Amino acid sequence: MKNIFMLVHELKENKGGMTSAMFNRSTEFYNCGFNADIITFDYNRDYSSTINNLKKNGKMDQRTIMYNIIEYYDKKSSMSDTSQNRELYNSYIKQNEDLIVIPDSENTYRLFDPINGDYLFYVKKKNNQVIFMDQFKNNTRIKRIHFKSELVKHIEMFNLENKLHAEILFNENGYPFISRKIHPEKQSIGNTYLFEEKLTFKNNLEFSRYFLNELVEDKASSVLICDGPGSFPKILELKLNNVQKYAVIHVNHYENYTEDGSIKKQEKFIFENYNEIDGIIVLTKKQKIELQNTLRLNNLYVIPNFVKNNPTPTKHSTQKIVGHISRLSKEKGFDRMIEVARKVISQDNEIEFHLYGTGPYKKEIQRMIDNARLQDKVLLKGYTNDTPNTLKTFRCVISTSYFEGQGLSIIEAMEQCIPVIAFDIKYGPSDIINDRKNGFLIPDNNIDEMAERILHLTNKENHSQRLGKKAREAVLTTFNNKDIKDKWLELFKINSK
Repeated sequence: MKNIFMLVHELKENKGGMTSAMFNRSTEFYNCGFNADIITFDYNRDYSSTINNLKKNGKMDQRTIMYNIIEYYDKKSSMSDTSQNRELYNSYIKQNEDLIVIPDSENTYRLFDPINGDYLFYVKKKNNQVIFMDQFKNNTRIKRIHFKSELVKHIEMFNLENKLHAEILFNENGYPFISRKIHPEKQSIGNTYLFEEKLTFKNNLEFSRYFLNELVEDKASSVLICDGPGSFPKILELKLNNVQKYAVIHVNHYENYTEDGSIKKQEKFIFENYNEIDGIIVLTKKQKIELQNTLRLNNLYVIPNFVKNNPTPTKHSTQKIVGHISRLSKEKGFDRMIEVARKVISQDNEIEFHLYGTGPYKKEIQRMIDNARLQDKVLLKGYTNDTPNTLKTFRCVISTSYFEGQGLSIIEAMEQCIPVIAFDIKYGPSDIINDRKNGFLIPDNNIDEMAERILHLTNKENHSQRLGKKAREAVLTTFNNKDIKDKWLELFKINSK
């Protein structure tokens, strides 16, 4: 039986394309009889809730296991001493006694020394339990102590500029098991001390490699698939000589907003080390050809992401809603989208644009909407946990991205019989949209033509439905999960050791 591990820095409930692709791949591999689990390297004080919610919402397969580096050593250290360390928790809580309490709100208050008036603690409570305390010295924060279930969980230490420079992590029984230094400016992890093993690691990369060597069996049946490009260095220089190793490129590899052919730093590192792994997976033939022509890589494979097959929709939107679901980031071309919306709405005031997602560009998008005076017609709807039902509210979907890897949101829309209008960019849209047959491909940045196509589809419901039907047929043919699975199985066979 294959034991497949997919590597990414973190899992979050509102992550988009790459995370969905990993979850879909895990499901399909489990259906083949393989173990297909996920490895993460971040620290999340409540990962169990995150995983429970992902599974409850149907995003993550119930069979999928997440192995997190911090949780792994938390559990390992907890097994050596099963008693609970309430002494440290009590010592902090006891410091609250006999201090002057000044409430900030119902759940927060400040504590002052009754003798000299020094500001000592800021305390936050939830459900009548202390969840963290900030400790002060000379009016400067020096520590934040996090609590969970009346145990100390995490202590963060700050320098005089209030920047994190060290932290101690406590296991589920309240005992310290990891201490590590943090670079105050870069916030990168430095020296890491693993108490149970009595080991020191000079950085997080060294610690992560130790973890992978311990977690993954060095057998031909083991496979590492690195999905997060930042995690790629971790799979190099391992002691796992019998394990197959792959990197998946989920994005356009060129630097954003440049025309000089420069390559993104993390992807460039993967390409420079291509001979250290068994293969690099890209999602489209066009990207493979371009990489072969420019970099002469000889272990490139095209394997699209698995697509979750939902039942054929039986209802179609009768509303004039233009939809978009993606991460709210600059490369998605929201500046162009709002210009398209302005042109469309100026000709048909019944049309609305509903934009779903979260991300770092949200405030800037809202600012652009406000400046265009489209607040009532272009709506930021937040994150959706139910993509299929959200898609059913759209007459069509638009994509104004500057670049894509594959364009999973386009594929998900087409799979639900929603026609897509997209700028013809690298890479993705032209691999699935057949212009005027199952959607519309618009010459890149042709705002006027995109606006015309939107006006056409929103006012021609029958044509929208015909294109949507063809769109679903194209997805089920092009992204046949059996064919995609067979490509992976053939790849594993080729590189068997």
